[in-house]
Amino acid sequence: MKQSVIWKYEIPVDGETHHFQIPGGDVAECVRCESLTPGVVTIWLMLPVNALAVMTSFIVIGTGQEYPENWNFVGTCLDRQFVWHVFDRTGM
Repeated sequence: MKQSVIWKYEIPVDGETHHFQIPGGDVAECVRCESLTPGVVTIWLMLPVNALAVMTSFIVIGTGQEYPENWNFVGTCLDRQFVWHVFDRTGM
């Protein structure tokens, strides 16, 4: 049986790409996405245990904004009057 662990990442809401070393590099499931701090989206990801870390890029986009092609949707976060959407791309 493949084991997983939940990791927490904080991504600034600034329209820029942010890079993290993610175990396995493949976001299997977003467990939770919320805004605990103004200007930052916090995500909890279910990732494989003991997998090699792979550079993964994240971007946070507001509703109605364009996002880059070939990126994967991770989750949506409600932040008071704003709604943010998180996308990822492996190997950038």
